[in-house]
Amino acid sequence: MSISDTESTTPEKPIPIGLTERRRLIATALEAMVERMTDQEKLPPERVLAKNLQVSRAMLREALGRLEAEGKVWRHVGQGTFVGNKPSLRRGWRSFSAAHTSPTEILEVRMLFEPRIAAVAALRATDIQIGDLKTLANKCRSTTNSETWELWDSQFHKTLCELAGNALLLAIYEGINTVRRTARWRIPRDAVLTATKRDRYVAQHQDIIDAISARDSDGAYEAMTSHIELVTADLVSQEVMSLPFSRRYR
Repeated sequence: MSISDTESTTPEKPIPIGLTERRRLIATALEAMVERMTDQEKLPPERVLAKNLQVSRAMLREALGRLEAEGKVWRHVGQGTFVGNKPSLRRGWRSFSAAHTSPTEILEVRMLFEPRIAAVAALRATDIQIGDLKTLANKCRSTTNSETWELWDSQFHKTLCELAGNALLLAIYEGINTVRRTARWRIPRDAVLTATKRDRYVAQHQDIIDAISARDSDGAYEAMTSHIELVTADLVSQEVMSLPFSRRYR
């Protein structure tokens, strides 16, 4: 047998892959998998990923940590790894508030912001914007359904934020509306939203509009304060407000 025959029949030994190259390949494989998944979709368990990729759990966690640092995945202890940014980072405080706050706390925040928003709106709103606000107030006045009321009432207050012309305040109020769309707000609100109370709220909406139309900043501030105080008193009077994480309004 010639030397050439020996060389042709001897199987080639695999070339060892360096640790750095192996890490790169793992990261590439994980990233490709993540890109095929939808936002917030849960990745397979670590033991499954490690087996499929034929890597140690430690090396897998290192690769996942890199993807997390790049904002491509996020991890929750005890729940797993998910595609995309962590919700609390992606949507700011809104995702936290919807799960962990109470209607009472939302009203506390509204008391801090909305009277000042109304005061600023009185100085900045155009006549067309005030007309839009009046249209929403009329929609509130004409509804007899609590669900429809909640829709137009939240839009009325959001529009007030738009009238103030402050993007940050509007973003904060979007967070408030996130909570208002949950059952945790809707259930106690429905419990107190009688026809008589709706009429009182409608009258207060009109007081706010009148002050803004008159460019009366102090009057708008006082009208909104009275409105939030009445809503708070109505809601806090309900036993249903004693939900987890709630605190009595002071």
